[in-house]
Formats: sequence, C-alpha cells, structure tokens
Amino acid sequence: MKAAIGVRDHSGWAALIVVAGPIDGPRVLIRRRISLNEPPLPRQPYHAAEGLDIARAAAIVARVEASAGALAAAALREAVHEAAALGADVCGLAVGGAIGAVPGDLGRILASHALLHGAEGELYRRVLVAAAAEDLGLTVTRFLQRDLYDVLGARLGASADGAKTRVANFGKLLGPPWTSDEKEATAGAWLALARPDT
Repeated sequence: MKAAIGVRDHSGWAALIVVAGPIDGPRVLIRRRISLNEPPLPRQPYHAAEGLDIARAAAIVARVEASAGALAAAALREAVHEAAALGADVCGLAVGGAIGAVPGDLGRILASHALLHGAEGELYRRVLVAAAAEDLGLTVTRFLQRDLYDVLGARLGASADGAKTRVANFGKLLGPPWTSDEKEATAGAWLALARPDT
C-alpha cells in the first residue's frame, strides 16, 4: 500500500499526517505533532539573532538548523517505520509554504522583520525536505498553501471546495483535534500520494 507524509510546519514544531491507500479513497494512518526544536535553543533563531554581529547570528541559526534537522530526520524516520509496520510504503513528503522567497544573505534577513519570519519558516521547511529527500530518499512535493486545494482538486478531478470537503471529512472519522494544521498536512500528503512518480 502506497503512502505519503504531509507536514504543516510552525516555528519549532509541525503537524504530521501519513495517508495511505488508493488515490480516490486513502485513509489517515498516522497523525501527530512533532517537535523541531530542542530547548534551550530558540524556536525563532533569526529573531534571537537580531541585533547581534553576523558571526554570532550565523552561529545561532546554524545550531538551531542542525538540531531541527536531527529532530526532523528522527520524526520522519519514525513515521516511515510505523507506516511500514501498518503495511504501508511511504514514498513521498509534502511541505507547503513560499518557495524561494527568502534571500541567502543573513545581513539582509536580519535587517527586515518580514524576512525574519520568512527565513524561520523556510529553515524548518528546509530541514524537513532535506531529511525526507537526503536521509530517506522520499520524493518531495512543495506547494503554495494558497493553491493547495485547487491543485489537489485538479489531481482528484474535483473542485477546490470538493477537495476541501473530502479532507474535512477525515476529521469526522478521526475525531478532534482536526485543525487547519491537520487538514493542510492531510491535503499535502494526499497531493504527494497522487503524484504519478511516487
């Protein structure tokens, strides 16, 4: 049984969902919240680095990224193994968020409040993508959150509203919590499952 993971990241944590089965009627196998931050490291490293000299700022960001990368790899590996024990072969990972919107220049990021937020989001998405693609060999699907249900609907031969309703219906079977984070992670996982190359 083919499966895919969807994540909805936040600063320091993410909602993780694994869906498996046929494209027209998959089921949720796993749902959980995973930690991507290990205290006392800051959850928002770019905010913590604001006002510091570039060398110290870069060191903070690097420490948080390394730690988040290890946590992401462990969480994804655990989800893949748990899915395998349930008879599912995880082939892909879906991660939402802006793609390529953050410059690589740390000084420029630290000088812009908007870029601080963007860089933090991208840091957590980057470690999830690296853990999936490099550590586990999964096919990665990136999507813009605002387009998620349009793209999923098109893959399923349904409207965006139809796709949204189908994702919402999983919550009736699973019970709470079924927040927008779980829904988006589920829609992303379903999108990754529907890729012809996964």
